[in-house]
Formats: sequence, structure tokens, C-alpha cells
Amino acid sequence: MNEFSNFRSHLPGMVKALAGGILGGIFFAWLRRPIPWMIIAKSPGGLAEMTILAQALHISVPLAVAFHFFRVVIVNRGT
Repeated sequence: MNEFSNFRSHLPGMVKALAGGILGGIFFAWLRRPIPWMIIAKSPGGLAEMTILAQALHISVPLAVAFHFFRVVIVNRGT
């Protein structure tokens, strides 16, 4: 058994995750959201960090929480 057989079995899922990330970026670009919202939507960190960052950038905290929650759900489902 070669070292790439496991890679090949995960390739369809990796392609789907990559396509989902690209389509998500296109969707947010289509909405023409401001750059700080895009930073919040894609940045890693905990809920507390996202809340503090949203307050520092004068962005809606519930919106930042929603972006973070959506990102966590998508990443966990993909894993």
C-alpha cells in the first residue's frame, strides 16, 4: 500500500471544502461587505476574541458572532 492511497480517498472532500471556501468568498464579495467584516468572517479565534475585535473595529457584535459561529460549524462539519 503506497503513501498516497489515503490521500486519494480524501481528495473529493478536500476539493469540496476548497470549492466551498472559494464560493463563500465570492458570495461575500458579491454582497460588497466592508473589509473589516471579511476579516472577522475568516479570522481564527474564539468567540471572546471575535467579540472584542468586533467592538474594536466598531462592527456589529451579533454579526461577528454569527460569522464566527457559521465558520466554526462549517470547519467542524468538514473535519
